Amino acid sequence: MKKNITIILSALAILLLAVSCSKENNGETDLTPKSITLTAAAPIAIQSSNEFGIELFTKVTESENKNLMLSPLSASTALTMLLNGCGGDTYSQLQGTLKYPAEMSISEINEAYKSLVGQLLKVDPKVQLALANAIFYRNGFDVKQPFLATMSDDYKANVKALDFAAPSASARSISGPATILKEKYLKY
Repeated sequence: MKKNITIILSALAILLLAVSCSKENNGETDLTPKSITLTAAAPIAIQSSNEFGIELFTKVTESENKNLMLSPLSASTALTMLLNGCGGDTYSQLQGTLKYPAEMSISEINEAYKSLVGQLLKVDPKVQLALANAIFYRNGFDVKQPFLATMSDDYKANVKALDFAAPSASARSISGPATILKEKYLKY
């Protein structure tokens, strides 16, 4: 009798364990990362960005002997946004600094950035990635419309004219996008 009770209890325990460990989709989203589709120029842009990031990190660590947080993507993005507003020697020098080949056009660079970042923001549902691109210029400064359109369309940048003579208001506007992202994603 004791043996039968032990067998029944063991079978019941195994049954309960099997039921409680079943893999059911209780309305959870699929957490499988998605594939990224590269544009024709993307592999070159990725390689260039990696080279720039490694060089940047190497140079910064040569002079910094403390803990360091550095985002090569942020630095590359900001300087690539700047590249869109450059011409002549300044353009060539900045393009070289960013390790983009001379034959790579700014439209190819922008297309690769837009495609890659757009996909990275959605590729893995378990990862929350957010970027806050912004450009602030002096109120009254004439900024060319194609530059503004590229910043808005390709870089999803917040572009705003500011009165830098009013530093408190300008500082609030400049820190605004980062504050919004911090409140949205960094829960303590």
